[in-house]
Amino acid sequence: MGLGCPQNEQLPDVLAGHDSRGSRTSACDAGVGVWLDDAFFFSTGRKSRKGQNLAANPACTIANDDGEEAVVVEGLAIQVEDATALERIATAYQKKYKMDPRDMGEPIFRVKPSRVFGLVEKTFPQSATRWKL
Repeated sequence: MGLGCPQNEQLPDVLAGHDSRGSRTSACDAGVGVWLDDAFFFSTGRKSRKGQNLAANPACTIANDDGEEAVVVEGLAIQVEDATALERIATAYQKKYKMDPRDMGEPIFRVKPSRVFGLVEKTFPQSATRWKL
C-alpha cells in the first residue's frame, strides 16, 4: 500500500463513501462553498467524480477539515436552477471568494441538512452530538 492514500477497495464501505444500501455517496469539504438560508451551496464539475456521483445519487456528506472540532452534515444535493436563488448564492460567493461560481458554467447544488454530527476530539465521546433536522 505504501505511503499514499489507500484505494477505495482497501477501505471499509463507510470510509469509501457507501450508504447502507451500497450506493455511492459524495463528500464535499465545507471550506469550498457557502452557507445561506440554513443550507450549504457548492459547485462541482459535471464530469468530475463528485458530479457523476451526485447525478447517480444526490445523497451527500459535507464535513469541515478540522478533526479537533469536527462537524459532518448529511443531506441531498439538489441542483439550483432558480435565477433569484443563483443571484443570492453568487453574491455570497463573491463576498467570500471574490468570484462568481456561475462563471464556471457548472452546476451549483443546495444541501439542506437532514442530519448533523459534531464532536470535540479532546472530550470525545462525551462531546459527540447528533442532530436530526
